[in-house]
Amino acid sequence: MDLSHLVVFLVAVISPFIVFLALVAEKLSKQSSVLVRSSAFASLSKEVNQARLGMLGELMDNRKRAEESEQFFLTRMQQEATSFQHLVQMFEDSLQKVMRVLFEPEVSADLDSRLSGFVQTEEVNSMLEESAKKFEEKFSAVENKVDMKAHESSARIACLEASLADLRDEMSKLKEDREQEMEKTNARIEARLGTGNASIGELCRRTELKRSESSMTSRVSAVEEKLEKELCEVQEEMKQGFSTVNGERLDAIDGSLSGLNSRMDAFDSKIDAVDNCIISIQGKHKQDREEDAAKHAELESSHKELEKIMTEKWTTIEQNISDLEQGIKDKADAESIVQRCESSMTDKISTLTKEIDSRFETVSKQMVDFQKACDDQTEESTTELEQLREQL
Repeated sequence: MDLSHLVVFLVAVISPFIVFLALVAEKLSKQSSVLVRSSAFASLSKEVNQARLGMLGELMDNRKRAEESEQFFLTRMQQEATSFQHLVQMFEDSLQKVMRVLFEPEVSADLDSRLSGFVQTEEVNSMLEESAKKFEEKFSAVENKVDMKAHESSARIACLEASLADLRDEMSKLKEDREQEMEKTNARIEARLGTGNASIGELCRRTELKRSESSMTSRVSAVEEKLEKELCEVQEEMKQGFSTVNGERLDAIDGSLSGLNSRMDAFDSKIDAVDNCIISIQGKHKQDREEDAAKHAELESSHKELEKIMTEKWTTIEQNISDLEQGIKDKADAESIVQRCESSMTDKISTLTKEIDSRFETVSKQMVDFQKACDDQTEESTTELEQLREQL
């Protein structure tokens, strides 16, 4: 009687639980299909994300390399611009020195104003040609000045010769006047002395005339020697001054022009070197851009191939999911849900019974241990109480 009541009680308790388990099994089958799909989609999305991250990393690396190459190019351009400005400064200094030699401040100011706008490499040739023309004009002006100085020196020599001739004419006139005065004096002496003293007067007159003539001749010769000496000194000074001063200036101008030509040649060579360096840098930058474009095209092609592979994999996964759903459906049709639930419930009930028995044994053992501990404590409390009573 107790066994029949227990069976009825178990059936009454287990029947709704079996129905609940059947519903749970159906939901689990649906969730398993959803989980299969979600796991496939998660793996696919994970692969896609990994591919995207790989492509993004490659693109970031390419961008970093492009930025580094661009920074290197800008640094090299700044260095070349600095060196070019240094060359321009050296060229300005050399031109200022040449202008100081040519004693023309207007020309130096003009060149400074021209060099202030000297920033383009294409204007170098025209600027050099203008400078060469300007120097040729200045050199021709210096030659004209030298010729003018020579003409002035020859004119001064001619003037001195003319003044010397005038002095000689004046001396001859003075000599004639002196002779006329001597003749007048002799005539007066003859008139005074008379005929008796004619011979003595003639002798005295001749003596006086010779003395005056010799003195006048000596004075004229002394004046002529002095003038000739002064003329020679003036000519020597003019020749020496012309040969030394103008020669030194011409030598200085020639040296300055030769130094300027050498500096201009060096400047042209440096400008050519800068142009070649810029061309090489531009070529390298162009090559880097071509390499980046090739890598970008390669990445695009790999991205397309990856998309194609992912499409094929997605198609395969969808086919597998549909096959799995069909298999689950076929399996569900082959076995009834009730049988599976009964078998699973039987297993679970047996497992639950075993767990309940083990737990009941554990609880019984714990209760026995607890009762024993309580008895021990009661005995201890009793002994303590007796001891207290005895003490009291």
